Amino acid sequence: MSQPFSFMHWQPNTGKQTLAMMVLLLTTSMVLAETEIEPPPLIGGHNPEHRELVSVPGGVFPQHALGGEKFRHQVNDFAIGRYPVTYELWYTVRQWAEDNGYTFDRKGLEVLRSDEGAAPTEEGRFHPVTRVTWNDVIVWTNAYSEIAGLQPVYYLDSEHSELATDATDLPTMQNDWVDWSATGYRLPTEGEWQYAASWRGSETSEHAVEQPDGELLYWAAPDWPSGAEASHEDEAASDEVAWYRANADRQVQPVGKKQPNQLGLYDMSGNAGEFVWDWSADLPTSDQLDYRGAESGDTRLFRGGSWHHNANALSVGHRNNSLRPAGSAPMIGFRVAQTRQ
Repeated sequence: MSQPFSFMHWQPNTGKQTLAMMVLLLTTSMVLAETEIEPPPLIGGHNPEHRELVSVPGGVFPQHALGGEKFRHQVNDFAIGRYPVTYELWYTVRQWAEDNGYTFDRKGLEVLRSDEGAAPTEEGRFHPVTRVTWNDVIVWTNAYSEIAGLQPVYYLDSEHSELATDATDLPTMQNDWVDWSATGYRLPTEGEWQYAASWRGSETSEHAVEQPDGELLYWAAPDWPSGAEASHEDEAASDEVAWYRANADRQVQPVGKKQPNQLGLYDMSGNAGEFVWDWSADLPTSDQLDYRGAESGDTRLFRGGSWHHNANALSVGHRNNSLRPAGSAPMIGFRVAQTRQ
């Protein structure tokens, strides 16, 4: 699907006038100070609600795995998608990207259709995209950033001079190849994902952590699904917030149909598992600030469980699922995050 304009890849301190029209056409709405700002129409007529980001205030939380690993993690402010990326949004950005020098390994799957990369249908366009690789997501988020007039995040060198645009020839991504201060879209780190999934704010639970300013913030227990009021062993509590093996009819479901968590995030547990930045590796044991995972590994984590998984995988502390960067599956998608200064 060719767009009626051309667009050069982002370069530092250039292209501001060219970007202006794109910013008007495709700017992600933000939720700031609990005020929603409606974004302008997206090319292709998407539901703008599905592009909303939620601003997450930074703080300290207990990053606690179901297996017992835990550490005290201080996370700075960031933003994260209110919903997983839908097939329709994936498709529109991918079409633009392929017309502008980007290459993808997998085209993405709408629900469980056999024709990957096909045009969205009325029945499936608002389901999470699946059957994309971690490498594809890295490249796609760069394209999404360019369309929005934001500085892309992922590069092929520590000088951040060569943009990652080809998922079929992506080298092993290094932590210092990421411009963590850039304004564009990216995957959340595992810590950011669990922070947002576990956050209960002032809603009391047995897991309270005193913040640097003296305020108490509360967090879900590691065996609770995101937004639930009890452990994953409570079927009714899990059913309130998540699509999983017991209720999903063996496929992904439209986003936003279950109850959100306390930050207003939908489908953090269940529906489609969500890629995060980090390699699958042991957690640290000492206190950390904005921990971004191990420097190397074999597989990248995905979090939250899915329609395919049992209730145990819905737990915010469940971290036993991972996939090679070039692998894909019909139960794995992603949501975007963004650095907040």
